[in-house]
Amino acid sequence: MENNKLIAEFMEYELEGEVWVATMSKEDDTHLGRHLLFQTSWDWLMPVCQKIDQYLEDNIGEVGYFDDCLRSNDIDVRYQAVVEFINQLNK
Repeated sequence: MENNKLIAEFMEYELEGEVWVATMSKEDDTHLGRHLLFQTSWDWLMPVCQKIDQYLEDNIGEVGYFDDCLRSNDIDVRYQAVVEFINQLNK
């Protein structure tokens, strides 16, 4: 899925062959997988939301719309907000 690749690149995950590798700094938890699970797993999506939250704190007022969406309890809403945020950031 192209959106998951976009998120993986934003998170600076590395593609080793066909496997994405990400070391999560907080607990040294390593995510490995051929399939990226951002759209279905809170464990994969929450670090992305945290990185975006940090960006928003450092750049107050740049992208206010995303604050509400990134706090939704609906994983689909958060996932779509993450994708939209990264796309806008990349422009």
